Amino acid sequence: MFVIYLDSRTKYTWEPNAYGYWRGKNYTVCGELFPVTDGEISNKTKRYSTKKRAENALESCLSRGYAYVTGGSVERDG
Repeated sequence: MFVIYLDSRTKYTWEPNAYGYWRGKNYTVCGELFPVTDGEISNKTKRYSTKKRAENALESCLSRGYAYVTGGSVERDG
């Protein structure tokens, strides 16, 4: 199984990551779209059966324009 890790850091900042492992959901505040994430992989983390599906979902996440998301990666769960 594979999971998506979303990142808010840039190469020019020392601030910690505001996001983490994507749950497959999002919410809107004042017109801005935010992903629902956890700092660790949990039973609520969205899982994908293949790496290709996870990569396609990551592309979709990045194209949605989530607030403050600067990148992401696909990781193997376990």
